[in-house]
Amino acid sequence: MTRGRPAPTIGVMPAKSDSRPHQRLRLVLDEHERERAAFAHELHEQLAQALAAALLGLDGLAPDAGSEDSSSRIAAVRESVADILRDCQSLAVRLRSPLLDELGLLPALESLARAKGGVRVDADPALAGADLGSALATDVYRLVEGALAAVSGDRCLAVWLDPALRELDVRVRPLDGHAALCGLGALEARLELIGGSLSADSGELVMRIPVELSAGGPIAAFPQPHSVEIPDGGRRARAKRATEPE
Repeated sequence: MTRGRPAPTIGVMPAKSDSRPHQRLRLVLDEHERERAAFAHELHEQLAQALAAALLGLDGLAPDAGSEDSSSRIAAVRESVADILRDCQSLAVRLRSPLLDELGLLPALESLARAKGGVRVDADPALAGADLGSALATDVYRLVEGALAAVSGDRCLAVWLDPALRELDVRVRPLDGHAALCGLGALEARLELIGGSLSADSGELVMRIPVELSAGGPIAAFPQPHSVEIPDGGRRARAKRATEPE
């Protein structure tokens, strides 16, 4: 230490001063979502279609069965194929709900609540006609999916848009009082990427997401998440460039 001059303090720069870790995480999440969508599409268009065709073929064989034993065997095989088809369709929806892309966020959330069971949905009617950007809708859907898994028992899901605060409010509350919470780390990480916040009180999860309301355009998270659309063929090279420092 120099006399009369305080020694300099050496520390670590705040994490938010370097956006590269967030960019890398965003790239990973986006790539994960694309892979889930592609796999779900393949399950639905290839495997599920083939299984449905097999069921039709078995239905055609049933009238020509020569004996009661043959008929019972065909019926058993048909039942097994039907079970596999249902499992395949269920897996495709869990990977990426087609309702999210075809009908929007609210129908997808209502379908998710029915699949989870014991979930009451309270949604802002304004969201039904709102133009949510694809990235925001996907993030909200994944956040709700994680929140429903984090809160046990019968739950109430509330999703409201507050134009005055420019905020999307998502709450998952246990209906039977206090509930244990688990698996909040992934929710916090995704919320941090889009400038959101997470709080938990007496088992209720509250997620607040700042949004940008633009006239004539879709509602998006604000600040915008760093998202890169990577076409096939140039994926690795562009992903590397996007994460390198300038």
